[in-house]
Amino acid sequence: MLDEDITEQQADIVALLLHHTQTPLTGSVHIRGILPAPASAPSVCVVLGPPNGSVDEPDQMVGYEIPLNVDDYYLTGRDIAGILRTICTDNDRYPGRHVSDLMGIPLITVHHPLSVDLSAPTPEDNVYTILRTLVWPWREERLDPLLLGFLFRSADRLRLYLASSKVPEGVVAVDTRPSGALTALLPALPSLITETYRYAEPDPCCVRLVDLTDW
Repeated sequence: MLDEDITEQQADIVALLLHHTQTPLTGSVHIRGILPAPASAPSVCVVLGPPNGSVDEPDQMVGYEIPLNVDDYYLTGRDIAGILRTICTDNDRYPGRHVSDLMGIPLITVHHPLSVDLSAPTPEDNVYTILRTLVWPWREERLDPLLLGFLFRSADRLRLYLASSKVPEGVVAVDTRPSGALTALLPALPSLITETYRYAEPDPCCVRLVDLTDW
């Protein structure tokens, strides 16, 4: 069962960081995935790599797991970006701890994110915030399905992580082909995620995986 507050926080973080799939977070480092928070210990995992990096080349990727709530403070997308920029440019000072891997990607836990000196937002960040707010203003009614994360699996395979009223038990993941018929696929998602013959083995970040790469 998804926690509504954590779900909304995760979706907000994704929306604020989405442009860093196309523009560098810092240097030549791009965001190649944002994975949804596990219910047991709410955190966000941001996967970084080169501009065209994907899971099929895991040695080029690294994931950073950051708690969403520290001492009753809820981290924002800007906080996450500032933390990651600082860590990427000052690894010696903020080494984190390599605890495991996630789907083959090295995973580093940032234990004390509030101790990291946040890098300031860039001018591009501020411009994006203005434009995004005008194009996608805040709305009280939550989207359904709601984007909670994504992961570049390969050059033409993008995994989407969604919260949907059709799957109340947890996060549903959907594998798509960016080169496919997305204009038809996206409106059909609410019904497609219930078609059992499309189900595949779920990953650690979801309760259901739906393969729509051949749709």
